[in-house]
Amino acid sequence: MKIRVTSQFKVEGNGDLESRVEALMAALVDLEKSNSDIRESDVSAVLSDQLVNIAIVITTDSWEDAETRASEVFHRAIELAEGDPRRAPHVIEDDIRSTELIPA
Repeated sequence: MKIRVTSQFKVEGNGDLESRVEALMAALVDLEKSNSDIRESDVSAVLSDQLVNIAIVITTDSWEDAETRASEVFHRAIELAEGDPRRAPHVIEDDIRSTELIPA
């Protein structure tokens, strides 16, 4: 089954949030290319609130697996984006919370 998982997290820092979102999207695209269970990556930001919304479609057998796998992918994408500390989003909260799970 295909499930779209959307999560949100808050970032901080004086850097350009737009370039940080681009770095995060590039990391997600790289992960998508090397993992057949994820696709349709998307990242957006609410600049005034420093909020980042991140989403992927996961192919899995259960809702719980989708949420767990999405969390792994989101954390890995952030780690990859941190390869350039000037551009990577600095996550304020340790916890990236799922905000929505829907059939894709």
